Amino acid sequence: FREEKKGFTAQWTDAKLTHLGQDEAVASQVFFLETLRAVSAEKITLAGSMLSRAYDTLVLATALLWREHGRHNFRMEQVPAFMEFGGAVDVNRLQKRDPDQTGLQPVSIEDSSLGLDNVLLPEGYQDFYDGTENGGDSIPTWATRKLYEVRAAYPRWITSGCDKPANNIQLSSLVHYLASQAVLGKSHVVVGSHSNLIRCFFKFLKNEGLLVDGSSVAALREGDDVSAGTYDVAAERLPNGGIVAFDLLVLPQATGLGEPGLSWTHWAEELNVSDLAVWRPGHEFRSIAEVSFTVANGTHLLSSDFNDHEG
Repeated sequence: FREEKKGFTAQWTDAKLTHLGQDEAVASQVFFLETLRAVSAEKITLAGSMLSRAYDTLVLATALLWREHGRHNFRMEQVPAFMEFGGAVDVNRLQKRDPDQTGLQPVSIEDSSLGLDNVLLPEGYQDFYDGTENGGDSIPTWATRKLYEVRAAYPRWITSGCDKPANNIQLSSLVHYLASQAVLGKSHVVVGSHSNLIRCFFKFLKNEGLLVDGSSVAALREGDDVSAGTYDVAAERLPNGGIVAFDLLVLPQATGLGEPGLSWTHWAEELNVSDLAVWRPGHEFRSIAEVSFTVANGTHLLSSDFNDHEG
């Protein structure tokens, strides 16, 4: 799932999710609920970038799902490798929160666009964030009952560019993370990340020979209609609020996955990716309500300063 951000001014700013981005995430709630409602919570992983705008997108987009199954049946996985790489200020976090930009500090509610009391979300969403420990600040960090976990074994890098060797380590960590979820018995993983990283991820899969037919061209879908065209996810950035789905098959011999972040020598023999599909906001998300307005009298609706423009 791809996030939408707003501008920033300070160095090392965790650029927050815009109101548009919030709307786009909310628009996909029904999609995720209907897609995963019949799947037990123990089979689902919710994982996100540790930049707040993408993490907020994940929390918002899956809100109906984790409310349906009970939020305490989920533990949001905060994965540094899902953060955008690069040294620009908008792909890093507040200096005071993450001075070395490793992404190892939990996502803070203070950096979130959602705040402590957001009407868009079901009760208890704050439990997925740091900085709102149950019982107040007296509870030590190690004793917190928050519903998140930082997956520090999957690192991020701040070198810019898809093809930099250091970033290939981050991208291999993403593959490793997803494959490890399958080995753990998970059947569905929902990830909140960033457009450039998603594009680089699929370019990496293509270069490593992990795409079943060698193609990164996805079916562009509108609801159940797959005839809306195509979308090259390795060449084009996912649109704001867009969703890309795919099947990951992990073969039995891949159960000993090795160390995160290291390249595998026979990846194509151990796993493959197929059935790429993209949903775009404004096209595929179904209408959940319609509102119409009737104006009985169109005169003097505006302030006296605008009486010359009645109606």
